[in-house]
Amino acid sequence: MTKTKNILVQNQTIQVKRVSESTYLSLTDIARAKNPDEPKDVVKNWLRSRQSIEFLGLWESINNPNFKGVEFDSFRKEAGLNSFTLSPTKWIDNTGAIGLVSKAGRYGGTFAHPDVAFEFASWISAEFNSFSSKSSSGSSKTKLIPKSSNGTSLVALQKLTTAFIPMRLPSICFQQSN
Repeated sequence: MTKTKNILVQNQTIQVKRVSESTYLSLTDIARAKNPDEPKDVVKNWLRSRQSIEFLGLWESINNPNFKGVEFDSFRKEAGLNSFTLSPTKWIDNTGAIGLVSKAGRYGGTFAHPDVAFEFASWISAEFNSFSSKSSSGSSKTKLIPKSSNGTSLVALQKLTTAFIPMRLPSICFQQSN
């Protein structure tokens, strides 16, 4: 991971990193808005959900030619059970996932492709989810669009419709911070 930037979303700073050719957002930072003391537990709870596992499996099967579908099936069968636990690292290691990246230790955390990050954020916040329900048809593109007014740089992080995550966010929600 290289080149870290921060964006401010609803008064929460979220790291944005370039991973290969894509921009990834910090799920850890998004989760911190829900549980400032243990954000990793929020991420792990999201991963326990059957709906989350099915979403991740669909996203990986569309975007990752090396996705291990057989390993995914074992997670899908267990997802939602009280005894089921899953960490981002276990998901990545067992399925060959590319939608999540995870690094332990200081300056670490779990980062996700914007498609995955928006799905996670909509699970975290009903307000964010209401933004995601306002969809439009079109191609899938994630853009950071700088705008300036009086020296303040606003960033519109806008996710146009994909086949499985319709999303359009108002640009005023995002403010660049470094």
